[in-house]
Amino acid sequence: RLSKNHDSAQYFPQNFIAYRRDRDETGGGVALLFDEQYKSSLMETVSDSDCESVCVKIVLHPCALVIYLAYVNDSKRLDILMKHYELIRKVVLAETNSRVMVIGDFNFHDVAWNLDESKTAFLPQNLAAYTGSVYFQAASEFLQRVQELPMFQLSNIKNISSNVLDLVFVNTIGDMHVCKAPAAITLNTEVDKFHVPIEISFEHWTSDHADVMSDFIEVFSFKTANYEQIVQRI
Repeated sequence: RLSKNHDSAQYFPQNFIAYRRDRDETGGGVALLFDEQYKSSLMETVSDSDCESVCVKIVLHPCALVIYLAYVNDSKRLDILMKHYELIRKVVLAETNSRVMVIGDFNFHDVAWNLDESKTAFLPQNLAAYTGSVYFQAASEFLQRVQELPMFQLSNIKNISSNVLDLVFVNTIGDMHVCKAPAAITLNTEVDKFHVPIEISFEHWTSDHADVMSDFIEVFSFKTANYEQIVQRI
């Protein structure tokens, strides 16, 4: 358990477990914190020395949650983006029975995100118009490959510059919801104007709920049965 973030000199709460990856140079890095009541573990095989990322698996019901947190410092670097993609692909292929969530600051500026036909996820709409841009080519390649895994992007929360820098990809969208984090969680005076705090919510069963579910019995409903045909066949 980590108790101190040396980069910011701020202490983590003592009842939390922290997983992090520091930059090679001074400052920066990524970190995930979890209440120690949840059983969690670092997926050490999902790692690349060139990527600022950390991947953690949390035991939840009815399925585990795997979070891949990333920070992309230079979104023009297709080689770095592809390394992130390979790590994400590795998680998706290995965790077919888990809920997989890829979150982080990908620094994809000037990308227009619009709802897909199902009105449940967002797709980038304007990347093909900038074929001469190294940055847009790299962004387009990465986003297309992640989409084909398939992973679905749920955030369209814009910052002060009308950019969506912090993305949320998931492998299932049935009960996932993304919105701005309420002020009760993050004070307005502490908000980075370029990175709007977001809240991600989804349903999972508690251990008590799981115990109750195990006591359920299967009951058949005959409300729609055709009783006239049943009588004729007797």
